Amino acid sequence: MTEELLDKPVTLAFDVYGTLIDTHGVVVALEKHLGLKVPDFSRTWREKQLEYSFRRGLMQNY
Repeated sequence: MTEELLDKPVTLAFDVYGTLIDTHGVVVALEKHLGLKVPDFSRTWREKQLEYSFRRGLMQNY
């Protein structure tokens, strides 16, 4: 690398919303507590997680 490149800021971004992590990976652990309600619970949890993150982003409240 040249010295000019080292002086520039670098930004890295990761998409963790389903790309890097399995957002429904907790389902197996929850089965013993919630039984047949696990799929609905997991789906609702994910919907709320995305909704709240979008709302915070819109409000610029991180």
